[in-house]
Amino acid sequence: MTQVLAITISEGIVLAADSHVLVGPPQGPFKAGPPEQKLFVIANRYSALTFGNGPVGDHVPSAIATLPSMENAYAMSQAFLTRFGSPTPPPEMGLLVGGYDSGAFVLFETPIASKKIRQLHTPIVCRGVVNEPTELPGYEPRDFSALSFDRAAAEACRLIHATSALHPDKVGGPVQLAYVTKTGVKQASERM
Repeated sequence: MTQVLAITISEGIVLAADSHVLVGPPQGPFKAGPPEQKLFVIANRYSALTFGNGPVGDHVPSAIATLPSMENAYAMSQAFLTRFGSPTPPPEMGLLVGGYDSGAFVLFETPIASKKIRQLHTPIVCRGVVNEPTELPGYEPRDFSALSFDRAAAEACRLIHATSALHPDKVGGPVQLAYVTKTGVKQASERM
């Protein structure tokens, strides 16, 4: 399992993911595996977060390597889905794809199995162990738009770490971060 967050601020989108993975046969038992990359930068214009149950492994890097340059995040989401996990996608996984298109920051969600892309318009999105911001431990409703990238990243890390404290068997490891700006995506250092 995992916990991913996207926080939209006036200057862009902060995307964050834990790096915890469980390994083992489909029927279990599972054990903690080495940290795994769940945040990916695509063509320096988009960032994708993977979430759910299933091994990311080589699926995402191989899907990214075959992506053509796309003009918008929706087309990028479609192309990514077409290539993700081919020939059989992991059934219980999904993607959040963030970017800057036509003068606006955009965020799309796609559960891999349904392949139905939908645009999200909320200031904070969470997927994984917790799927509603109000259910995140320590979440306080506020105007996120005024936060700086650093403050939004600190808030995302705080919420992921608080979720890890309640679900240490499902969420944990260093937090992976990326900032979607008007000029591209900047991947930040992992935070403990």
